[in-house]
Formats: sequence, structure tokens, C-alpha cells
Amino acid sequence: MVGVPFTASQIAVWLLQGMPEFALGVADKTVQVALIAALVYLFVAERHAKRVYDAVTTTDSVARGATGR
Repeated sequence: MVGVPFTASQIAVWLLQGMPEFALGVADKTVQVALIAALVYLFVAERHAKRVYDAVTTTDSVARGATGR
């Protein structure tokens, strides 16, 4: 998640500098926004997968304990 604020700060700096090299800057910032979206998606997906894995592991170990297996 360190990449999100770092990339967002680059967008803010570009805006504060008066948007130099406008056409190239817009293309670059479009890619950076896509990068932020991808990073956030990966973070959320990883957390969801971990929750599912933990729930399955916990449920599985409780079921094994109840059946004696």
C-alpha cells in the first residue's frame, strides 16, 4: 500500500508545478491512476483471500476436533 500515496503524491506535485508537459503529463497521470486502482484492487483481493483462507482453516480445524479426526 506504500505505492498508493507515493503515486498520488506524484500526481499532486505535477498539479502544483502547473502541469508542465501537459499532453505527456496527462498520459502519465492516466497510467498512474490505473496503477493506483490496480494496487487498491490487489490489496482488497489479498485481504479477502486471507479472510476466506482463515475462515476455512478455522472451520476445518474445529470440524476435525469435533469428529476426532
